[in-house]
Parts: sequence; C-alpha cells; structure tokens
Amino acid sequence: MESLIKEYESKRVEISKRLACFKSQDLSEKNLFKELAFCILTPQTRAAAADAAIKELEHSELLFSGNVNQISSVLAAHGIRFHRNKAKYIVAAREHSKVLREIVNSIKTPDDSKHARAWLAENILGIGYKEASHFLRNIGRGEDLAILDRHILNELARLGLISGKPKLSKKNYLEIEEKMAKLAEKIGASTCELDMLFWSKHGSLPLEKMK
Repeated sequence: MESLIKEYESKRVEISKRLACFKSQDLSEKNLFKELAFCILTPQTRAAAADAAIKELEHSELLFSGNVNQISSVLAAHGIRFHRNKAKYIVAAREHSKVLREIVNSIKTPDDSKHARAWLAENILGIGYKEASHFLRNIGRGEDLAILDRHILNELARLGLISGKPKLSKKNYLEIEEKMAKLAEKIGASTCELDMLFWSKHGSLPLEKMK
C-alpha cells in the first residue's frame, strides 16, 4: 500500500492534468458520437489504431453518413478486429446521437454517471460496462467509474483484490469496481485517478480524444 501511495503522489499532477483535458472538451453532438464510435472500436484493438480509423472516417465524412460496407472497409484497413460487426454498431448508434447528448448534459453527480453508463450498456450495440465507462471517462464524466480492461484487472489481481481473470458480468463488474473504489479512497485518489495510475504502468496515460 505504501508503495502505491508513493507512486500515486509522484504522478498525481500528470494525472490531474490529463483528467482536466478530458473535462474541458467540446461536448457537441458530433464530438460525443465520435468518442462513442472510438469506444465501440477499442475492444481487442489498440487505441492508436482505433483513433486513426476514427480520424479517417471523420475526414472522409463516412463516420456520420457512410454505410456498413464503407465503414467496414476503413476499419479493416486499420486492423480493427471484428470490423464488420463494429461498422454495424457505429451505423446503429447514429439513431441515439441526440438522446446521447441529452443524457451527457444531465450528468451532475456520480450517480448520474452510473445511470448514464447503464443506459449506454443497455441501449448501444457494442457497448458494455467497460466501454461505457471508457466513453464517460473520455468526456470528463466518469470520475467514479472504473475501466476494467486486462491491465487494470491484472493490477488488481497483483494487489490481491481479485483472483484470476473473472468474467465481467454486470454483477462482477460492479463488485470489482467497488473494491477498486475502496482502494482508491485509501490512497487519497478517485477511482478514475487510480485507473489512470495503473494504466501509466503500461507505457503512457490514455490518449486524449475529440481533437
């Protein structure tokens, strides 16, 4: 625990700056959809590849108006896994773009963030609790949410908070997130700050989005 506290203190400023960048972004309907599409692409795909694919889709104007075949072709060119399915998810998500902005604008409290996450996971194809948490963190609305990817789970297992690699059902996800929140509180951090601290052990802090 002491070593984790020291590590957090050494990176606190850098983490705070990155989170401030997430919170200061333009949450227009188009930017929110672009971020959502990015999070749809990230499962089993490098963030850099997903980011490059989204930039090409936006530049070519396919992100907001392309069909499944056109989008799938771009995703495949960038090495996006399950590119056909993810193209379908992006096209399907367009019908939720207006309500998505309304939901994001209604977030005022941690409970609001959790309700928004549940809505995303239940209504957006290709988005589960991890991807919904990722989306909300990247738009500065997920301070108390955990993004339970394999890096985070490995760190939690190393610290003895979980055993093995649990299947992330909704129930398991929320239980593990609660354990992570308690650990974060012990070192004086938010859940999101601890999440980013763990991420920093694997190279660098997460990409800033919506540029």
